[in-house]
Amino acid sequence: MKKKILIIFFFFFNIINAYAYNEFKIQNIHFVGLQNIPEGEVLLNIPVRIGDIINKENIANTIHMLFSTKYFENIYISYKKNTLFIYVKEKPIITNIFFFGNEKIKQDTLKKIFHIYNLKSGKFLDKKLIFYVKKHVENLYLSIGKYNTIITPIIIPIANNHVYIKLKIKEGEYTKVKSFRLIGNKSFNNKELTKKIQINENFLNWKEKKLKIYQQKKLINYLKLLQNFYLSRGYANFKINSTNIQLTKNKKYAYIKINISEGKKYKISKINLQGDIISHYKYKKINKLIQTILIKPYDLTQLTNIKNKIKKLLSSYGYIYPNIIIQMKENNDNNTIDLHIYIDPNTQFYVQKIFFEGNNTIKDNIIRREINQIEGTYINMELINQGKKKLINLEYFENINVKIQHIPNSLNKINILYKMKEKNTGSFNAGIGFNQENKLNFQFNVKKNNWLKIGNSISLESNKSNNQFYNKFSIISPYYTNNKINFSNNILYKNFNIHKIINKSNYNLLQYGTNIICNIPVKNYKSLFNIKLEYIHNSVNNITSHISEYHSINSKINQKKIANKKINNINLSAEDIFLNLHWNFNNINKNIFPTTGSNTDLMGKITLPISHNNYYKIIFKSNYFIPIIKNINWIFFGKTYFGYSNSKNRQKIPFYDHFCLKEFNKIRGFYLENIVPINKCNKYNKNKFKNLKYNTKKPIFGGDSIFIINNEITIPITSLIKKKYQNLIRTSLFIDIGTIWNNNWKKNKKYLKNTFYNEKFQNIRISSGINFQLISPLGPLIFSYGYPIKFCKGDKIEKFQFNVGKSW
Repeated sequence: MKKKILIIFFFFFNIINAYAYNEFKIQNIHFVGLQNIPEGEVLLNIPVRIGDIINKENIANTIHMLFSTKYFENIYISYKKNTLFIYVKEKPIITNIFFFGNEKIKQDTLKKIFHIYNLKSGKFLDKKLIFYVKKHVENLYLSIGKYNTIITPIIIPIANNHVYIKLKIKEGEYTKVKSFRLIGNKSFNNKELTKKIQINENFLNWKEKKLKIYQQKKLINYLKLLQNFYLSRGYANFKINSTNIQLTKNKKYAYIKINISEGKKYKISKINLQGDIISHYKYKKINKLIQTILIKPYDLTQLTNIKNKIKKLLSSYGYIYPNIIIQMKENNDNNTIDLHIYIDPNTQFYVQKIFFEGNNTIKDNIIRREINQIEGTYINMELINQGKKKLINLEYFENINVKIQHIPNSLNKINILYKMKEKNTGSFNAGIGFNQENKLNFQFNVKKNNWLKIGNSISLESNKSNNQFYNKFSIISPYYTNNKINFSNNILYKNFNIHKIINKSNYNLLQYGTNIICNIPVKNYKSLFNIKLEYIHNSVNNITSHISEYHSINSKINQKKIANKKINNINLSAEDIFLNLHWNFNNINKNIFPTTGSNTDLMGKITLPISHNNYYKIIFKSNYFIPIIKNINWIFFGKTYFGYSNSKNRQKIPFYDHFCLKEFNKIRGFYLENIVPINKCNKYNKNKFKNLKYNTKKPIFGGDSIFIINNEITIPITSLIKKKYQNLIRTSLFIDIGTIWNNNWKKNKKYLKNTFYNEKFQNIRISSGINFQLISPLGPLIFSYGYPIKFCKGDKIEKFQFNVGKSW
């Protein structure tokens, strides 16, 4: 490097001296040494032209500007007979870069390092940058524990001033920890420390005799955890005195010695709160926070948390830049600490204006509806963050950044800027899936958010499978009122053929209707309550003569006509109006493979007096996720589903609205169709239904009550798969419990003299097994193997089950 600087200085010095006393008019400019750079491009980068008078200053500027193009390694200027000669040596152009010997680090990673320094095919080679690339790659190998790696960059010239770059790597062996000594730990021995720190990637496992790879990053991480361990258990004066690392000459082994001082263990005996606490109300809140650590061992983590909580509390009252200083006074006589917490809230800031940037198609008033921070009041960071979350939940924006802008010449006024990037508010989704119940199924969805630019949403959803055709058209008005109450309207159409999935029953169900839903958010939008008024027309036709179906026709639905029919297939229709109530609470942390939180629904519906049917249903379902050990992704999760229905005024529940097992609430290991009450004989009152044929197929009937509990615990397999796929796979062990039963058969002696399989609550099924889920381009792939532990007469066992795809 120094040599190059001296050469450049020598050229400058000689050229300037050569022309110190001469000036001449340029009649011609001639370049010598150009190979890959057009002469015209070089002429554009020099300050002199034909006809100019040249002097020493022009020459110096010309050389400087040519070097600034970064095209040349060397430049020399001379003149002869009014012709300016510019001699250049171009930098070579990189044709390709090759890597040899790299096993632990991928070529893509090495290429990225070269690109950082702008070294890639087609670019000019600055040879000094090769040195920085070499150091970068060496540091990368050091970080993974390969301390004896040899890296040799080779530049191979080829024709037309082009070059190949060859990076030759000899990785060598990993450097392993031969000896690890922790000196000064008296209260905890080495095994206790390793067990209690609980770090997965600890660079040394005391339980294993096998040598571990030495990595500096892991050692630093270990030291931080060691320090936090002591400081959170009362050892306020804990120190790491020294860290000594010695490598053998061949760098195969590392000897590590860490010297620590534990110090005494202290308890907090007294807390003194000082400073301007603004008001008695805020003082009470802050004092309540700090009292939680009194008469407990000194804990630096707890102190940091309390400091952050005080800042958060003050920021909700406009004090966004408070100064909080925590000092401690040690009492060595009784091993206690007196804490002195000084609080200076500083200036209370008020919001003058709230601005939005980037909302090109979404009106300001739609955004302002989601923001609780009010102009003219003191700033509340909690309200601002809530507003940001609610704006993200609108699904109108890719990202949102909130900036606080201080107003010039104002001590306590600020503006808030919501800087956002819109995303496409329209979507088109199509999907294909397969499961054992519905076989091949297709999904189709078109949705447009912010319809007519007033915040409304419109969507069309369609689903076609082996046994049903379903359509729903929806309009949602999320800003019907100022208090976030919103309305939606749906039009529904469903054609369901049960005989295509259950050979033992046979009827077609055609449903269509409409509903109006009022959604009322509560408790910061984690909870939602809605009221739905729904009209449904049910048309059931091609009913085979199943006495179980006729049992449910003891109602206003054309009973006399059905009894007098002289044909084998019965058609009936009903028009019902339902009042639905629904409460939902959802604080799940993410949609795909959640790790914490719950999603709970409590639903109820009842027919209104003008309906043909007269019954009600209550359903409770909950998905819950409880982390057991976060560091290794041990998660307990499951689903609970309870349902109960009953009729009023001695009428029966329509058979097509009974509970049956579906993909979302099933007991794995059993065939879905069999865990329901099944009619095993068809003895009936022949005087009442004298024209009906006897059916020997034991039809599936469903039940009026259901409970299903699916509990699972994950099996961490992160060590078996690559890191980039770990968030796409979940494996778990499960146990399923549940059944479906009827409560009202005993009331039907007038019409039935039959008994049923599985009609009692006591017929509970239990299964256990393993479940595997994978997020793929086709959607979720779910495979399970369940072994029935408790089963009943007539059950069909189906140990292996799968479901492929939903939508994309």
